Formats: sequence, structure tokens, C-alpha cells
Amino acid sequence: DEGCTSDLIESRSEGYLINLGDKGNGYHNAVKDILNDKKVAGMFKINAKKKIAVFNWKKVAEKYLRV
Repeated sequence: DEGCTSDLIESRSEGYLINLGDKGNGYHNAVKDILNDKKVAGMFKINAKKKIAVFNWKKVAEKYLRV
């Protein structure tokens, strides 16, 4: 979880946010959870597709032009 990552990804809904300096098992546990739980993987996939739809270039350009 570094920079603007938490602004783009909602933890436990669209993915996992892990601290940059995490010396523990953060990455390991997140990957293991996604690989072992098809429900979690499916939820992340669906929610990520919804997020992508919001941030496509056409919509971003339209918002930019309104400013």
C-alpha cells in the first residue's frame, strides 16, 4: 500500500493492499488466499472489471474536458 494505490484499489474487495515494507507473510498470504479461494478470486475479478469501466480513457477524457 504505497502512493495512490489505496485510492485505486479497495482492499479485500478488489484486491489486497500490502505495506511496501512488509517483512512478514503479507504477499504470501494474499497470493495463497486468491489461489485457494475461488470465491475471493471471482469477486476480485468482477470488482476489478467494474473499476476498469470507470477508468477507461473515454470516460477520463470526458471528465477532464468538463473541468
